[in-house]
Amino acid sequence: KIRGYRDADEKWRASLIEAAKIAIKQINYPKALTFLEQLPVEDEEAAALYRDCTYYPAVNASVRGDYEEAIALFEKIPDHRDSAEQITKCRYDWAGALFDAGDFAQAETLYTALGEYADAADKLTAVRYAKAEAALAAGDTQSIDQAAALFAELGEYGESAAKLLDAFAPGAALAVAFIRLSSLFNNSCRSKIIFQTPA
Repeated sequence: KIRGYRDADEKWRASLIEAAKIAIKQINYPKALTFLEQLPVEDEEAAALYRDCTYYPAVNASVRGDYEEAIALFEKIPDHRDSAEQITKCRYDWAGALFDAGDFAQAETLYTALGEYADAADKLTAVRYAKAEAALAAGDTQSIDQAAALFAELGEYGESAAKLLDAFAPGAALAVAFIRLSSLFNNSCRSKIIFQTPA
């Protein structure tokens, strides 16, 4: 290239911009960056294309369900295009994927952070209900106590009232009592239980 001669500088710049755009269309972002990095940082068009080389890979990551990577990329360019909105959407979609996979704890954390976004509040209630059902099904003392607390908080949602009764049903109460009694005597070597039958 011949720089500094008439319009040579502008032609050189235009050729780099065009080459970068072609590389971006070909989804070859590293190649696009090699062209853009030759331009001054104050070149606004080049700077926007440079950010596109992060934006589009982030969109692709989101589409394939790699939400954690997508969020990390979007957070590098929060003011570019709709990155801020995409971050929130990725968190919402990620929470849904975690819910479907049975990771209720992390899904609950994400839905809680989303606040009033879309139907995140409703999804949060559904996650807590599923979490309570899983705890009730686990059957151990701590899990049953956790389930009872969750169902009590859920009030009239779904079958929460009936599930709450299940947590304190005679069978459940007997199981809990047995577990607690077994734990008590297993942890004490000095304890003995003597059963006597009539002669």
